[in-house]
Amino acid sequence: MQVIRRRCGENEKTSRSPDAVTVAPPGRVAFWVGTSLILLSFGIYPAYPLVHLLPISLWQKGGVGLALAAISWGIFLAGSALVGKKGVAYLKRRLFSQRASA
Repeated sequence: MQVIRRRCGENEKTSRSPDAVTVAPPGRVAFWVGTSLILLSFGIYPAYPLVHLLPISLWQKGGVGLALAAISWGIFLAGSALVGKKGVAYLKRRLFSQRASA
């Protein structure tokens, strides 16, 4: 759901300022599941150095490394799809908003 507040006398071109548009958070469950999946995908990266220690052939180690990369990217893309554009806009607004100093 997107809420647009306009000031009197503004047309559509001037109403695109950051303070004129507020984005509501996405659906709760999909947003948090997506965010969790994205964080989980980053948790796979510490496993890459451990592949070297496995008692398997070099070709199998390469296959395991590629499989880990594919799994990580798959989980990341699934999480991104669940979070969606609204979720990204919500996070940007929450994390990177500059507050007016008094």
